[in-house]
Amino acid sequence: RLCSAGAAVDGELLLFGGWDPRPAGTGGAILGDAWALDLKTRVWRRLADMPRGPTSRHVACRVGDHLLVHTHRCASALLRWDPAAGR
Repeated sequence: RLCSAGAAVDGELLLFGGWDPRPAGTGGAILGDAWALDLKTRVWRRLADMPRGPTSRHVACRVGDHLLVHTHRCASALLRWDPAAGR
């Protein structure tokens, strides 16, 4: 997984999207999944997929109790992620 975005919130590392290079010559795949890593147990859990589809080369930062994910898309570039709700 390359070109993903992540940020730490309340003892978890949240990871969004990215790019899976897959076998050479395939062009890879842009990912739209989201994951949470519990930093104490080091166990991953799957979250709801990103609501506006796959994205890579994006950024995420924590603002208060939420994460903002900027996908660099014009009309829908900013997503507000609620870690408590997992979406």
